[in-house]
Amino acid sequence: MHKNHTLSIVIPVYNESANIAALYDDLVGAIGDHVSEFIMINDGSTDNSGERIKELQARDKRVRIIDFTRNFGKEAATTAGLLEATGEAVIVLDGDGQHPARLLPQFIDKWHEGYEVVAGRRISNEKAGFVKNTGSALYHALIHFIHGQDAEPGDTDFRLLDRKVVTAFNELHDHNRMTRSLVNWLGFKQTYVDFKADPRTNGPAGYSLRKLTRLALDGLTTTSMRPLLFSSLFGAVAFMVGVLLGAFMIIEQFAFNDPLHLGFSGSAYLAVFILVMTSLMLMGQGIQGIYLANIYGEARNRPLYVVREITKPHGK
Repeated sequence: MHKNHTLSIVIPVYNESANIAALYDDLVGAIGDHVSEFIMINDGSTDNSGERIKELQARDKRVRIIDFTRNFGKEAATTAGLLEATGEAVIVLDGDGQHPARLLPQFIDKWHEGYEVVAGRRISNEKAGFVKNTGSALYHALIHFIHGQDAEPGDTDFRLLDRKVVTAFNELHDHNRMTRSLVNWLGFKQTYVDFKADPRTNGPAGYSLRKLTRLALDGLTTTSMRPLLFSSLFGAVAFMVGVLLGAFMIIEQFAFNDPLHLGFSGSAYLAVFILVMTSLMLMGQGIQGIYLANIYGEARNRPLYVVREITKPHGK
């Protein structure tokens, strides 16, 4: 690592009483001399996580505690930590110890090279089951399809964010949010550090399948309005198919006296009529979706643009 900068560590904590002390020791051993504050967010834990964090604070006055009244979720906890962080760079990692603190010197080196976002990219997780691995692959494929941009496989919330990124992130007002998607949306210069997830040593995983599904849905819908337009696109395609099929049936049977001997029945014409009318309804829903998308965009109240820096001429 190079010259010293003030670093903030943000750790959302939910029922991690058995892991938080070991994680703190790992962080101190890896980059302790560079850290100006440890911000630990007790996200409504029902175990002794709050007491364990207070014990750490008694040992180290750099430990700051944000204590939620109840469980608001990891994204809310991360947001609260980023809002309170004061360092020139902020490192975010989970409280379960699966994000290896030993790699953080590499994150800091990348930051000193000029990258404004350094993200941990998980290349393996031996404890992840088939459902989670398959779901992750499907999620990234959907992100690519819906957003029209590449979604980095293995992308995680294990990140270092420059102060400029944190300031821009704090100006976002989305309520349903996925931190990594919002940081990627900001568009700052980003690189990756690959890692193998450490096994969770104590306690069950903090995210159930239900929570993971909800998080994935938020990630898919909070950064793009394209899903609203899919029904319109599908309706337009179905309308064209229905019109062409109906025209073929009429011309083949009535204009040319059924030379192909297809013998279209009344049920066939009814089916084509239903197809055309259904496609018109889908197109109407798509148009409504466009208006809804505009309302949605205004309600999110995101900034119109994100400025990395403003350079003025010397002497001005």
